[in-house]
Amino acid sequence: MYCKYCGKELSDGAVMCDRCGKLTEGANEIMSDAKKMNAQTSGAGAKRSKSWTISMVCFIIYCASMLLSSIISRPLAIIVIRGLLMVPVLVTGVVGMVQSVKDYKEIEKRTFMIVMLALSVIYFVQSLASIITFGMGRYML
Repeated sequence: MYCKYCGKELSDGAVMCDRCGKLTEGANEIMSDAKKMNAQTSGAGAKRSKSWTISMVCFIIYCASMLLSSIISRPLAIIVIRGLLMVPVLVTGVVGMVQSVKDYKEIEKRTFMIVMLALSVIYFVQSLASIITFGMGRYML
């Protein structure tokens, strides 16, 4: 094979001419294949970002609620915080999981969303139980 720019003889499979530094036809094919693969994977990344974003919002709301609950010492304030945030945590956990089912066929790629759904359900049940026991006068966190 010869370089089409300077005419130097090249070894088969060479991707660049060592005389003029230009890329060979083989290199151009490799580059175009890489660009096609990158375009295909970036489309999957766009899907991924929606379910990840929703699940991260769930995680942030959950962490903020737990942080506020640990800082505040008044039981009524803790109940109000949990009461206000338990529904958003549950809704974002469920929506993140539903979106991840649409985005991913493999269950292994949905691990974070499954964990956030389980965490949001546990948080919802715990918060509901705290509200009920507080209302009955048997407050416990």
